[in-house]
Amino acid sequence: MCGIAGYIGENVSGFSLDNILKHRGPDSSGTFVEENVLLLHHRLAIMDPTDRGSQPMESHCGRFVIVFNGMIYNFRELKRDLERKGISFRTNTDTEVVVNGYSALGKDIFPMLRGMFALAIYDKDTGQLVLARDPFGIKPLVYWYRHKEFAFASEIKWLVKKINTSFEPNVDALYLFLHLGYIPAPHSAFKHIYKLEPGHLLVFDGENVSIEEFEVIKQPNQLFNSYDEATRNVKDAILDSVNHHLVSDVPVATFLSGGLDSALITAIAKDFIPDITAFTIAFPGSLQDETQEASETAKAIGVRHEIIPLDSQRFIDLSHQILDHLDEPFADYSIIAEALVCRETAQHVKVVLSGDGADELWGGYLRYNAYATIVKYGWLLKPFKFLGTFLPDTGRKTTLSYWNLRLKKLLGAVDNDFVNTWYNLIKIFDLTRGREEIIQILKRYFAESLGSGKGLLEFPLWFDINYTLPYDMLAKVDTASMMWGLEIRVPFVDKVVVDTALKVHPEWKYDTRHRKKILRDIARTWLPEHVINRPKKGFEPPLARMLKHLPDIESLQKGIPVKDLFPDWNIIVKQAQRNEHKTWALISLLYWIKKFFFPAG
Repeated sequence: MCGIAGYIGENVSGFSLDNILKHRGPDSSGTFVEENVLLLHHRLAIMDPTDRGSQPMESHCGRFVIVFNGMIYNFRELKRDLERKGISFRTNTDTEVVVNGYSALGKDIFPMLRGMFALAIYDKDTGQLVLARDPFGIKPLVYWYRHKEFAFASEIKWLVKKINTSFEPNVDALYLFLHLGYIPAPHSAFKHIYKLEPGHLLVFDGENVSIEEFEVIKQPNQLFNSYDEATRNVKDAILDSVNHHLVSDVPVATFLSGGLDSALITAIAKDFIPDITAFTIAFPGSLQDETQEASETAKAIGVRHEIIPLDSQRFIDLSHQILDHLDEPFADYSIIAEALVCRETAQHVKVVLSGDGADELWGGYLRYNAYATIVKYGWLLKPFKFLGTFLPDTGRKTTLSYWNLRLKKLLGAVDNDFVNTWYNLIKIFDLTRGREEIIQILKRYFAESLGSGKGLLEFPLWFDINYTLPYDMLAKVDTASMMWGLEIRVPFVDKVVVDTALKVHPEWKYDTRHRKKILRDIARTWLPEHVINRPKKGFEPPLARMLKHLPDIESLQKGIPVKDLFPDWNIIVKQAQRNEHKTWALISLLYWIKKFFFPAG
């Protein structure tokens, strides 16, 4: 994994190699400078970790220059095809395959790439710059432009610190954050800074920007005819994906929690690498601690197991560090636990496989059961909807308060319109501004789901694959891992696996009571029953304890014109009372505003 950035314009002399993105690639750094062009690269050396693999890298013909962040798992197959075309190679890197593939095939190379990537390729002959981002949005890519000036980077902070202009908060995007907990592409939290959407490429010709899709996720034309057919194909796809994701010139490990997803990835990986190590983080005293379960799983698999115990103080310390590091407000507080496990694991290895993406593909979240329950029994629940108003709006301090929150969510989500049902299940704050934009997005995915012929249960999965996965889950994984120069690979978020998963009827994934049904059946090849059917806990830190050591909402908002930015601020704060998740979301928002716009406040 790496950090990339670049600038085209008349002010190149004001740019130079810096350390703003060095945390993403601590092994080496390099620049390409020519007239009005700068390309910058910080490298985490995984493939061909010698100096030959350094970037920026030129194509075999010398015409194209690339800066690349990611990993292409089928690069060796593509390399053989290019060699048959007479193209020679100097390295054993996937980067060189991409740039030489572009020199031979142009934009047609991008749909052929199986992997995660964000990249920029500069054409010396035409002065044209091309950006591309993988179809699942695993790797980030942001950009800014004005007439005859263009800049891009792996992280927003590089643009904010390097571009000579004053940025303003994008309040419309911040309202999307308050509803969803994240900001989806193409928006960012800053006006005039944009995220390139997954599966899209951007061309800057020196004056204008044009954007087109090259490979986006689409519903299939045909589904599997039987459960047995689906099971065979899904099993083969996951096996193939894990095998490809283990390609590396440095050691690879896995993350192992107490749940099914990481256990399955670890068990399959062990088939290919018998001495692979699995890492587990211990959260002593937390309801989410899965040390015992992970140890039982590791023993059942027969894998080498490393447990990293963490105390509350380390969560508290890192929560401040995360808030300082974030380029945008982010409501998913499990990023703190993710960052901790990444920090500790990065001291041992450079590459880790994780089970991220399985919940969205196979129906693993409790909210899917709630949605299915309303689809099936909403007419029975509707007379009891009013009872939800009497339940306190709590966090998840105890098991009782956790299930109280679930029941309140379920009753509050009951609606005759299933778009509204799903919105009620996923929203964080209940606000007027921004709601209609989200409803229109949901309606689009609802229509596409029904048009696929897979019925009502496909809708939440289809939305989450396109929104929650790239802008919440994968954004969290990238941010938390690249803080420490750790490459996390996600075998479930692979084009072969996703294409296969979309051909599976949603009823074979989840219903009112079950989740990830087909995945559990597949897992029986590798895992014992007690691992497969273990209840899901979630990868979350002890938030209640952390909040006591963070600045509160009242102190953070001092010096910030919150009511000018958010006219309904009093409503927002009231909704956050006694709810830990919403409180963290507001702390993240206020911390971000103060850091970038009112540092003296």
